[in-house]
Amino acid sequence: MTGRGERYSAIRKKVGMTQSEFAESLGISQGYSSQIEAEAREAGREVLEKLASIYHVNINWFLYGKDTSESVDASDDFNVFIPLIQQEVAAGRGMVIEDFPTINRVAVPRPLVVGHNPDHLRAVIVRGDSQKDRQIFDRDIVVYDTQDVAPENLSVVSLAGQLVIKYVAVDRLKDTLSLLSANEAFPPRVIKGSELESVKIEGKVIVNMHRM
Repeated sequence: MTGRGERYSAIRKKVGMTQSEFAESLGISQGYSSQIEAEAREAGREVLEKLASIYHVNINWFLYGKDTSESVDASDDFNVFIPLIQQEVAAGRGMVIEDFPTINRVAVPRPLVVGHNPDHLRAVIVRGDSQKDRQIFDRDIVVYDTQDVAPENLSVVSLAGQLVIKYVAVDRLKDTLSLLSANEAFPPRVIKGSELESVKIEGKVIVNMHRM
């Protein structure tokens, strides 16, 4: 299986959809979908994101025919190579932050990070399933922007020596901050008072990559 069109077709056939049904599931026209399958057009960023989120497609595999999400040392025209911090981030109860985590690099397809400065991007490995309803699963790699630390986003957050991935909601009237999961097994954690000083938003999650 050498071409993107073939891989696109293989995904569609694997899920048992017609060209029309597959295009509708991705929110694109059948004509556009057919052109992708025929390799007459490239799949845009929104299509790539939906392939990843809806069908759990490894985008590196889709674009290049192999899983290039492991550590690499050089850059090329197709990927942005982002520091992969060997510090797992919990989509659950929290992972203790290591004092000196190892830093490698991970290949992220350029179309997924358009509009972001690669120098400000970092990646970590998710552990747990508290964000499963956002299609983020155990062992996924998430990329976050260290320059975007505003609340009301899904973010990587450090909290009292632990690293978590949560949606950060702020109630300015009550002066509280809530860390929200996307799994009903994990109730919201409301933080207030002096505990707020132990919270730091490390950056907004912008890309999630499933590992094959």
